[in-house]
Amino acid sequence: MAWYWGLPTSESHALIAGLTGAGFATAGPESLVWSGWSKVLIGLVFSTFLVFFGGLLLMATLYWAFADSRPGTVRRIFGRLQILSAGFMAFSHGSNDGQKFIGVFTLALLLGGILPTFQVPV
Repeated sequence: MAWYWGLPTSESHALIAGLTGAGFATAGPESLVWSGWSKVLIGLVFSTFLVFFGGLLLMATLYWAFADSRPGTVRRIFGRLQILSAGFMAFSHGSNDGQKFIGVFTLALLLGGILPTFQVPV
């Protein structure tokens, strides 16, 4: 539905839902441990609202700070800041989304028997 309506989607939500569905289909509902789920859900809800209100506060601050500025000045400042923003976005993508892929890939190798498992000493 999100694709059909052109809505943005979260890779984290899709990854969690995909792994949950695979665990549920393979081992049934007992494979979904609530103590782990509660941590994931708290993180998803908290981060969603934190980022929304943080972005709202940042935009309100920027509008207030540049309300009396000339359009040419604003374009010049934010045109240069876009370079910094693009660099930060690339860095964030590499440090976040790349790690998700490696985590899922490692899980696939482990479940496929290619990577050895080990026991943690008690």
